[in-house]
Amino acid sequence: MGIYVHFNHCNKNKIVSNFSLKLVCASSIMRRSEGRRPQPIRVWDGRLNRAMNKRLERMNDLNQLRRLTSGLLSLALVGSTCTAWLPTVASASRQEYSVQTEQATGSIALTLSFDLPQRVDEVKSRNIQLTLTGNNKNITVSLNNGSATGADGLSVSVKALNTQGVEMTTENQIGAYEAVISGLPLGTYHMNVTGEGYANCSTEVTLQDYSQHVLMSTADGTFSLGDVTGDGVVDADDRTALSDALGQTDALDTYDLNGDGVVDVTDLSYVNKMMDLAAEPRILSTTAIVAPTVESDTLEVEGNVADLFTDSESVVTLKPTEEAEALSIPITLDKPTEMSEISISSPSAQGAIQAGTALVEYEEDDQVKTMEIPFDAAAPEGVYAISRNAGQSVVTINLGSKVAVKKVTITVTKVEGQEGDKPEFATVTQIEFLKDIVSEETKADTQVKGLAATAGDGEVTLVWESVKNVTGYTVKYGTNKSALNQSAASNTNRTVISGLENNTTYYFQVIATNGADLD
Repeated sequence: MGIYVHFNHCNKNKIVSNFSLKLVCASSIMRRSEGRRPQPIRVWDGRLNRAMNKRLERMNDLNQLRRLTSGLLSLALVGSTCTAWLPTVASASRQEYSVQTEQATGSIALTLSFDLPQRVDEVKSRNIQLTLTGNNKNITVSLNNGSATGADGLSVSVKALNTQGVEMTTENQIGAYEAVISGLPLGTYHMNVTGEGYANCSTEVTLQDYSQHVLMSTADGTFSLGDVTGDGVVDADDRTALSDALGQTDALDTYDLNGDGVVDVTDLSYVNKMMDLAAEPRILSTTAIVAPTVESDTLEVEGNVADLFTDSESVVTLKPTEEAEALSIPITLDKPTEMSEISISSPSAQGAIQAGTALVEYEEDDQVKTMEIPFDAAAPEGVYAISRNAGQSVVTINLGSKVAVKKVTITVTKVEGQEGDKPEFATVTQIEFLKDIVSEETKADTQVKGLAATAGDGEVTLVWESVKNVTGYTVKYGTNKSALNQSAASNTNRTVISGLENNTTYYFQVIATNGADLD
């Protein structure tokens, strides 16, 4: 005997699915559930009196009815279970395609710029160290060789950069040290930078919504060069001590500040410039510490999607599903996050992202707005490619200003080694949402502005705006603007050029300089 039951499976007012169930002989359901072959219910014969026989027949009918009712009740219970179960499955399926990441750590970085020129071997001899304490951490990093103590479970990197901001190879003059400590728990830390011949610099750094980048310099009063007496400041005592050591060769490790092998007026000028100058280091909020959601109903992910938003350097492969029209990466931030750029890092190999568009949803004036920004590794305006780390290709998307972004959908149209508008896959190591851009903040502005000239009898007086972190100026001039063949030096933002011919047109150019050429 077969019973077919067909019904609509509903959840509230919404039909979730339709299906059919086949029910075998209801009187056998309970016995089959016990793992035994169903047995018929026997009816006694005429040896018993007819009344008893009829009574037993009624009992048999009642038992069959009871078993049939139990079978139907089991079916009803199964159907009821299905009613509660199906929406749960649908919900779980949607969650599979919405990956919520978690990020409870950040990084603290230091850029120490040597804006008073020094040879790299001289800097290394001065044992510059960075210490970071707080949140049960006590970390010491040698900027000389990159060694670190107390950094278990953390990532520490140190680079020596040349004057163009590129990692050093064979150059003699150092431009900056760049140190990064990653994987730090959120909280407040105390940073202290020390070195022989420098005034120590300390500052508080708080990791909360963004990773932090501290900027110090040997020429702006933060990490001042010239503390030859070792008392922690650059003052008149240092000037006196260095003046007494001029021309001597027995204490070069202390008084030869620029490392050129002699104690001379250049070293004394460093002390004069930094004497009694003190300033607080600048602290930039860089990469947003966020826990975004990656909607990937049209995206297949190989690897841990959470690695996209950390500096783990793990490679994540992203593929469009068969039904997807494009390789798109929709990223919803856990809260509106202020940023000015989006950075996408890929290994410099097949699959590296080269071009596409970014659809940005952001808040402005209590309204949600959108903007679509094309990006291309070869585009010179707004979006550009850089190679920040060896083996990495980085595409940076400039948002034009700092905006509070809610969602970004990155659509990739071109990757390394593939043809067509729908790439088969893309490889990514990190996606960063950047607020302050360190490269722009540390870029030296040596352009002379506000140049004014006053003509006199056979001479011209020139005045211009002072430029920070330079040691002097060179004035080039001549009667042909395409060939300024004469020059004069000045230590201040004012000079007088004499020996000129009256009733003659002269052209002048002022260039900021930064000490002797140590290369």
